[in-house]
Amino acid sequence: MVMAISNSFGGIYSSGYLSCDREIKRSISMARTKQEIRQWLDSQVGKSLAKPNGEYKGECVSFIQQLLAFLGASSGNVAMGHAKDFGNSLVNKGIANRGSGWLNVAVNPNMGGGYGHVWADVQNEANYEQNGSKARTVTKNTRPIAHATQIINLDKWVAPDASKSHDQIAIEVIAGKWGNGVDRTNKLKAAGYDPAVIQALVNAKLRPAPLPSAPAVPAQKSVRIVGDYRTLYKTPGGAKIATLAPNQFGGLTYKILERSGNWVKIPSQQFGQGWIWAGPDVAHLTKFI
Repeated sequence: MVMAISNSFGGIYSSGYLSCDREIKRSISMARTKQEIRQWLDSQVGKSLAKPNGEYKGECVSFIQQLLAFLGASSGNVAMGHAKDFGNSLVNKGIANRGSGWLNVAVNPNMGGGYGHVWADVQNEANYEQNGSKARTVTKNTRPIAHATQIINLDKWVAPDASKSHDQIAIEVIAGKWGNGVDRTNKLKAAGYDPAVIQALVNAKLRPAPLPSAPAVPAQKSVRIVGDYRTLYKTPGGAKIATLAPNQFGGLTYKILERSGNWVKIPSQQFGQGWIWAGPDVAHLTKFI
């Protein structure tokens, strides 16, 4: 990428653009991650942007120039022609590549009263334009990529996202850094994360902590059950829904082999040894002995 930039830029532009060697160093240090780009684009919505030098405030081209400056792709003040010329200008200057990518610049020369229209499109996520659906203002999701007749991409200025664990991403989701709804789903997918896995972690983190159970009494050696007792019976072969029916015998007393919180391990004639729930909310447990 460095050689391509060097050959394309070839020196100093009269507009005040940085020299080739200095620009290469600047672009390397200013490459942006996908998440940084998403956040920057969202932060521009509702604004009226001029080029970095203050020219052409509110024009569609000024929004793209500001994006180029943010990426470190150019100073944002390099002459590109009218909006309809932007695609070819960016490619010819070595700033963009032809064809679609993740971060695209879309061009339609037939819009804008003959001057054309240019906007940004994040593949399968969102699109952003200035002076399109709202005069001299940046808007989001108002210009589908289908309106473009030319698409180029700025992916050479996109740095890989730093790898984060699912748990870290879940914490960021809770903090609101990934948006909501479909927007969040698309962003997570684009970053290589499974939205369902992240949502499960978010749900787990937001679930209220269980109330502490009453401390076990060490002296309890058995439990008496009357009536029919339907419970999740945990056995070595896996969890089973089982019904203990000591009612036919007027109730039975089961020896407690082991205890963990409100679960007790008991032997039964039909199911063998297994764990049953013996919390205070179970009506059929008459007493511990």
